[in-house]
Amino acid sequence: MKKLFLRPMDVWMFRDGRPFDAGSGHRAESLFPPYPSVIQGAIRTYRMIHENIKQEDVEEKLGTAYDYKKLEVRGPFIAKLENENAVRKAVRYYPQPADAILEGDSMLKPASLTDLKTIRDKVRVSNSMPYLIGYEDVLEKSREDTDTGKKENYKQKELLWISETEFERYKPGSSAVAVPESELFVREDRFGIGIENNKRVVKEGMLYEAQFIRPCKDVGLLIEVGGEGYEDFPNGGVMQIGGESRSAWFEEVDAKKLPDPQKGTWGYKVYFVTPAYFESGWQTNWSALFGIQVELKAAAIGRYESMGGFDRASKDNHKPAFRYVPAGSVYYFECKDETKISQLTDADKFKQIGFGQVILKEW
Repeated sequence: MKKLFLRPMDVWMFRDGRPFDAGSGHRAESLFPPYPSVIQGAIRTYRMIHENIKQEDVEEKLGTAYDYKKLEVRGPFIAKLENENAVRKAVRYYPQPADAILEGDSMLKPASLTDLKTIRDKVRVSNSMPYLIGYEDVLEKSREDTDTGKKENYKQKELLWISETEFERYKPGSSAVAVPESELFVREDRFGIGIENNKRVVKEGMLYEAQFIRPCKDVGLLIEVGGEGYEDFPNGGVMQIGGESRSAWFEEVDAKKLPDPQKGTWGYKVYFVTPAYFESGWQTNWSALFGIQVELKAAAIGRYESMGGFDRASKDNHKPAFRYVPAGSVYYFECKDETKISQLTDADKFKQIGFGQVILKEW
């Protein structure tokens, strides 16, 4: 698959799943990175425009809102460009794992993250469900040091991001260095007004506020594009992406592939690096998903995310909203089989366009 790095020509706006226009809402929040569905839409639109595909041929050549034909997408991931032997290389940044604890009581730069399994004997995290760790339980409950008996406020105000290099060090018995979002991107709030149709007249009561994303220097989005019909996708150019038809420069870069799963005889830790959809909510038939017998032992899950999208073919141009397990969620499984677990064999129905991407580690 071709690896492409996207940078904004100015700023980006990627809204969450709530409908928004002047009059129906006063503020639009921005997400970063955007949902994978945003990327597939931008890629298919780019192909439609540059291949001059007519409206009546769109379904046959590009598919529909839920039929992506042969398109395959991985990502998007926040990434930073680095020069390595005169080659532009993109380094991914993953969202803070839901089982990660910030060491200390402040946002240090760099911050240090440790997983719950490492500190469970020293730190007692208040939780009413010992076998099911909720994300908010980890970030907002107080902790007590068993050596001193001192209690500390454990609320963390801002999630952190871990580079793929540091993530290799994130394992039981060690810590990983993480950075706050302000070192990768900043949020800018701007005001707008509603305008009367076909008139340069302001609509009364139509003041609204929209949030935009401005990545820091050399920071952007890393995506992978492939599949039948996309073999000749350009190595560089400009595409429209996100709200207000904002634009992005894109170029082909070098980047590592997601880590291969490890072979083990006891337990696997599954970390979701992009949101995932399961018809049963936050659970599914895990043994069928992995292709071997596994037993779910614990989970650290963030609050669900609702997302729909734009569908030009529908009457109101809106897709139905689905609930997703957020990126950063972590599941712990026991497995007696020595068979190597692969990437999910029967992933959620949106994996083709980048949802449900995981990293597996032994625990």
